Amino acid sequence: MKTVISPTDLYSLDFGKLREITKITELAGTKWVGFFEKDYLNKISNKPEKWTYAARKGNDNPVTVVIRDEKTNKYLFIAQPRIPNERIVLSFPAGMMQGKTSVDTATIEVKEETGYDVKTLSTASPLLPKSSGITTESDTMFTATVKMKQIPIPSQEETETIVSTWMTPHEFLYHANHLNPQKIMPESNAFYYMKGITDGYQQICDRMSGKPYISNFNRQIINDFCSVLK
Repeated sequence: MKTVISPTDLYSLDFGKLREITKITELAGTKWVGFFEKDYLNKISNKPEKWTYAARKGNDNPVTVVIRDEKTNKYLFIAQPRIPNERIVLSFPAGMMQGKTSVDTATIEVKEETGYDVKTLSTASPLLPKSSGITTESDTMFTATVKMKQIPIPSQEETETIVSTWMTPHEFLYHANHLNPQKIMPESNAFYYMKGITDGYQQICDRMSGKPYISNFNRQIINDFCSVLK
């Protein structure tokens, strides 16, 4: 089997041609999470193998919402204590579907966690595995805008302690790298999203500002644009 393929070869990849699940055993479980073991045949080596993993009951999946204010280029983040990490975790607003549609979940969770009403909402992703080596949990990510002029009044659950804050991508990365990691940590999808934006900004600004044929007037527009993005 080839180990380096072209992007078009991805369409011919098939889990069933590489692995065959032969047995699924629930090892332990709680109200929300189950711990499972799968027996499977490795069709490459033709040997039986096992894999243990966690799964949410009912195959429930989370929804994440990325909210940007177009006027300030600031994004909305939440910070809340997470028991498994024993840290405050900085992330985008998110929540579990629990039988609701992904669209309804996105709207409801933003209102509950931050107090803002969603103004516009668009699907930004297919299902995205969160940590595919240890869990079946997969995320759907939306982009959204909110009604900025309203006074946000969250309606958090009794078990939640959530605060929200607005930051530009550069501000987020600065604080993510300077906050005490023993007390607060950024969630991976928020960090990757902000890092991708800032790297993209930098590439655009570097390429545009380096063009020798750009007039001084247009160069000033580019410099102003790049400074605003920061």
